Amino acid sequence: MCYYSLEHSHRQPIPVELHSPPSGLAGMVFNYGDAVSISYENGENSQSPSHFIAGQFKKNYTLHLKGQTGMIGAVFWPTALPHLLGIPMVEFTDRRVDVSLILGYEAELLRQKILEQETPEHRIQILEHYLLHKLHRVSQTLDIVDCAVRAILDQK
Repeated sequence: MCYYSLEHSHRQPIPVELHSPPSGLAGMVFNYGDAVSISYENGENSQSPSHFIAGQFKKNYTLHLKGQTGMIGAVFWPTALPHLLGIPMVEFTDRRVDVSLILGYEAELLRQKILEQETPEHRIQILEHYLLHKLHRVSQTLDIVDCAVRAILDQK
């Protein structure tokens, strides 16, 4: 698992585009800036939920960041979400699912704690503390999918 922060203190009049290729990774994102729009290669456009869990994406997409930018996120290995949340990864493939639909009231408490922080580092600390707390409650037993992913990663 790794964490990231994306901030820009000045309003951006022209959208910044972040291109993202397909990835076997998943993520949890908390956006405390302006809304983020997404475009796909097939011409489809959508707006991202402000706080979401994202699965593995099979196609390229572009994030369009305009105005005030502020978000933090955690990036997970391919098999982490099913262990952490007890939900099959296929439920998240090519989707961004509002965190509150998965975590319920916990999502609102976590979102509030993150928004109360003054720095990206403190926001990430809150997210990390939450995820480590959840991690201690899950089984450490690896399944066949974990072993297959490890073999693929080891063989590059």
